[in-house]
Amino acid sequence: AVTTMTPIAPASATPTTGISTAPATSDTGAAGVTVTISAVRQSFFLNLLPPGGWHINVSSTAVQMNTAPLCVLTSGTSPSHRFSLRNTANLTAGGCLVQSDTDLTVATTARLSAATVRSSGASTGPISPTAQTGAPVIADPFAAMTIAPSSRTCPPGPRMSKTALTANMTLLPGNHCGGYEVGTGFVLTLAPGEHYFLNGHLRITGAGMLQGDDVVAIFDNQSHLDADEDGVISLRGRRSGPFAGFVMVATRSNVSPFSISSTSARELLGTVYIPAATLRVSGTNTVADQSAWTVIVAKSLIVDGAANLVINSNYAGSTVPVPGGVGPNGGGARLTR
Repeated sequence: AVTTMTPIAPASATPTTGISTAPATSDTGAAGVTVTISAVRQSFFLNLLPPGGWHINVSSTAVQMNTAPLCVLTSGTSPSHRFSLRNTANLTAGGCLVQSDTDLTVATTARLSAATVRSSGASTGPISPTAQTGAPVIADPFAAMTIAPSSRTCPPGPRMSKTALTANMTLLPGNHCGGYEVGTGFVLTLAPGEHYFLNGHLRITGAGMLQGDDVVAIFDNQSHLDADEDGVISLRGRRSGPFAGFVMVATRSNVSPFSISSTSARELLGTVYIPAATLRVSGTNTVADQSAWTVIVAKSLIVDGAANLVINSNYAGSTVPVPGGVGPNGGGARLTR
């Protein structure tokens, strides 16, 4: 809300008693709905301070946010925080809202399609429907969520080396130190629960496989996911607990890029939340198309090569709950001024 309070010019003013309020007025436009209320308050000391009283104006503007459920948000607002589709990449989100809090750039040979597309800056390239530019910034919906892996530590001493799988392995919930590499012919299974990857990267390469049901992978400042070549990813997010609805989370100080260039990252069910980092999807792959729903909230998003990132929105088609602030739980009117 914006409030101004100015003295009325003495020449046109008359003494007032109490507060008199004019009827509220409203204006509906492209920027939303603006409601304005005007009032006059009596002056102090028998109409002396100020002569004639005070003229008060209060104005508030709200925009409607729930035309479609929010499923992709890049929350970076500086020019270095990019939302871009390059080469012949595609991003398809037919049932939900895609929002960039900065510019949105789609190469002429790439394509972005969604139920609604918004950009707080400019937009270029093949976008369907046409992006609404100059849109209000959508704040990070999970800014208040506690991630806190600092309470999770690895044993003291030299940095642990990564574990390269030589057989199939199942990880129980808890701390996983030093990183893991899953190569051709091997499967890394995450048992149900919260998995903290500390001081090392999780790499899926060759035709290795990462799978898990009712899981969330949480990465500290020194860790990230790198899936390449023919790697297989099949992850379904947590159904309960503090990370219910999330499948991948990074700390707020983690600026390492998260990369998916695997040819078979078909199931990524839940919310991917990397608030300070870039998610890069590249290669010739289709990503997340076998998930009932996916939500991405990242500082930046780059879809490159011939990749096709599919964001489904069948929120009722899974037992993984959708967190508040996104999907069908992210609508309503939003006060912008």
